Amino acid sequence: MALTALSGFNTQFSYTMSFSLVSGFVFLGIACSIGAIFAFKQRYLQIRLCYILIILAAACLLLIDLTHSVDAHSNAEVLSIPANAFLGGIIVFGALAIVYIKKDINLLKKADRIR
Repeated sequence: MALTALSGFNTQFSYTMSFSLVSGFVFLGIACSIGAIFAFKQRYLQIRLCYILIILAAACLLLIDLTHSVDAHSNAEVLSIPANAFLGGIIVFGALAIVYIKKDINLLKKADRIR
């Protein structure tokens, strides 16, 4: 059996898997981003969730691009440039969120010292 990022298992083995690796990473990324939004009082947890989101987006991007380059002549779906840009945007905005959460932590520490 050949495991690909887009289709699970190849259909030539008569076993299809609708929940592929990429869709699993996407669902985990959605859960991490929603968790980071609602964990606004726990800033260190927010930073960890943003790191996990960046790792999942990078893994998803690599899996899709590597699968497409390996299976260029098969019936694999071709991912368009906007989808790659969207995954790159997730990485950039996740990194920006980490930077500004750290700035918020430092600002709160300064305010506590002034009191």
